[in-house]
Formats: sequence, structure tokens, C-alpha cells
Amino acid sequence: MKLLQFITSQTTYSRRDIVPLITAGKVTLNGVVIDSLTATIDTQKDRVMVNGVPVMISSGFLYYKFHKPRNVITTLSDAAGRPDLSRYVRHMPPNLFPVGRLDRQTTGLLLLTTDGEMANRILHPSHGLEKLYRVTVDHKIRDADCRRLLDGFFIEDGPVKFSEVERVSDVTVLVSIHEGRNRIVRRSFASLGYEVTGLQRLAVGPILLGKLESGKFQKMTPREVMVLKRAVLMAEPKS
Repeated sequence: MKLLQFITSQTTYSRRDIVPLITAGKVTLNGVVIDSLTATIDTQKDRVMVNGVPVMISSGFLYYKFHKPRNVITTLSDAAGRPDLSRYVRHMPPNLFPVGRLDRQTTGLLLLTTDGEMANRILHPSHGLEKLYRVTVDHKIRDADCRRLLDGFFIEDGPVKFSEVERVSDVTVLVSIHEGRNRIVRRSFASLGYEVTGLQRLAVGPILLGKLESGKFQKMTPREVMVLKRAVLMAEPKS
């Protein structure tokens, strides 16, 4: 298969994008810089990289963003009969499942996919994909507590540390964290003496909630899937 054809079929790069990258030495085949526009590859064994990022053969897996509403359980069924994802996915492609969970009262970005391997890699603690949240609490947030969130402290099940804290108002902040422990944001603020009255996840790694309406799905674009896979790859522990 021609190299140009392979890259354009498996990525969001166009032929116009790829030609200057090849001439600039930004495309490699099995670790060797490619300088020929007519190069061919064996898709079963050759490894192609563009700008240092592997070009993965599309598996046909599906990836979706979902804006989870409040009071919805992040499961596909609930024995207690509480509102869950089943009412939202009934008209979606089969075999979609959520990547991780948001607690019942938390709203915002939830990823769903049919790709179990990628879901496990996203959730693996060692990968530490950053999540961005908007947090609103019951009283004014002290500057000293914003510093504690950044410096790190201990809660009941171990240390916790936020990578970014940005004040939006007296009672609202944007926080980023690599942790994925259960209810980690709520428990962290509770340990500092705050009750979280509103919690919304705005991003998982490079994937943004954006303007997606509550209760709505949006199929991820090829570029979004590519940058998500790249983020997971970059976050993997190096041997």
C-alpha cells in the first residue's frame, strides 16, 4: 500500500498536509526517515510515525462524547430502578459502554466507546489523563485552601494534589487533577470544610465537553480520537 494513501486513510491529514511533512523529514517508517513520496508499506508489520506520533490502523471502534445530566447513574442498568444511561443509549449503536464513572450528582463530559482496550488504558492510574472540573461550593473559597489544593494534602485514602486551580468567583473554581479515585473532587473539598453544590466535568485529557447540551451524544471526530490516543500514548509509563 502506498504510504501517502495509508496515512490519509488512517488520520485526518490530507495529501496536501503530508507532502511537506515528508519533505521535512517528519515521517518515519520503522524508525527510518522517509524522503520518498512514492514509498510503499506493509500495513501488517510496518510502523509509520508522523511528527513522532504512531499512525494506528482504524479498528472500526466507536467513540462518543456524552453530556451526563444530574441525577443519572453512570451504568447501563440499575437494579434499584434509578435513572441510568439506558434511556439515553437505546437509540445509539450497540455495545457502547462508559469509560469510567461520574457520580450521580455530577454533570458533564462522559466518554463512551466500544473499544475496551482503549478504555482500560484511559482509566489506568499510571496514565493519569488530566480531568478538568468546574466546582461550586457552599461558601467563599479561601486563598489558603486554593494553595493547599495545589500543594497537596491527605484525605482518608491517601494523598491528593491538584495540578491547576483557577478562581472563577468567590465560590467557584476550575480545577484539574490526574487522579481517578472515587468522588475524589468532592471528598477533597469536603476535607477542607466545603460542601460541593455543583460539579461539572469539562474535559478528559484533550477531549472537551464544549457546547454539547445536557443529555446529548456527539460522535468524536477522527481528529479527536487521534489526539486522545496520542495523549494516552504519551502518558504511558516509559520502560
